[in-house]
Amino acid sequence: MTYARRAVRTHPPLSLPRMRAAIVALAVLATVVVGALGPLGLRIPAPDVIRIDPAVIEAGRDWEIMRREQSGWVDPVIVAGREWERQRKQQMGYEL
Repeated sequence: MTYARRAVRTHPPLSLPRMRAAIVALAVLATVVVGALGPLGLRIPAPDVIRIDPAVIEAGRDWEIMRREQSGWVDPVIVAGREWERQRKQQMGYEL
């Protein structure tokens, strides 16, 4: 009886977890492509952009300022400016 060598494969066999991962990756890629391009290869139209009147935005800002003033909140920038002005007057010799 002679010693028969086993045939050497040029590529290692694919394992089942690798095949499953490749199939899942292809399925996700196909879903993304179909969702982005649509079934006919066309872009899906985006919904119309809602335009807001600048007066409405300004009214919202005014309302927010009034709400903060009524609750006693003071902007930190204003507080820092007042403190800087107080220190400046104090260093120049003005009485407070």
